[in-house]
Parts: sequence; C-alpha cells; structure tokens
Amino acid sequence: MPEPLCSSTVETCLRSGSPDSCLFSPLSVTFARVARDACCIDCGEMSVGMHSGCVVGLNLSELERRVPVQKIEAMKACFAQRFLGTRWECAPEEGWISIYLGSCTVGP
Repeated sequence: MPEPLCSSTVETCLRSGSPDSCLFSPLSVTFARVARDACCIDCGEMSVGMHSGCVVGLNLSELERRVPVQKIEAMKACFAQRFLGTRWECAPEEGWISIYLGSCTVGP
C-alpha cells in the first residue's frame, strides 16, 4: 500500500486533565475525542504508526473486536480518512504508539 500523503498542517492536541499522563496522554485524549466525534467509537485501543511526524499506519484489530461485523469496514474507512496523513503536535516523529480510547466496561 502506498504511503499516504502527509499534511503540512500540524493539528493541535487536547490537554489531558488526568493525573495518569501515560494512559491519558495528550495524543490519546485527542485521538479518543476524534474517534468518538467523527467515527462514533468511544472505547478500546488502537495503534498508530508514525513516520517523519505523519500518521502512516493504523492497527485497529482491537477495535474490530468491539464493533458489529457489518460496521467494521465503515469504521476502518472513517479512521483512515480522519487520521492517515495527519500530523499532530503531540505525536512522536517515528514508530508505533498505542492509543487508549477509553474503557468499554467502565462507564464515564
């Protein structure tokens, strides 16, 4: 698969109000908000691949187990459209990072 074109715009990250800055990092808080607002996914985990500060890969296998089978392709398309090729001020330059979107068993 060809590498997505990377935006020159650097997206702003939300700030975490949680004392657990590892689990609720600014990147996790930001991606959780986008996943909820744009893709209607409010819990689970995902991994994001970064190259030169750009999102170039998504591992959604953990999320796929929580979504009805008939909605998996729509979820994948939504995440790809919203995240691939984006840059975030709080993201690492290189490598894979785990993103916690929220608990699927414990309510807010």
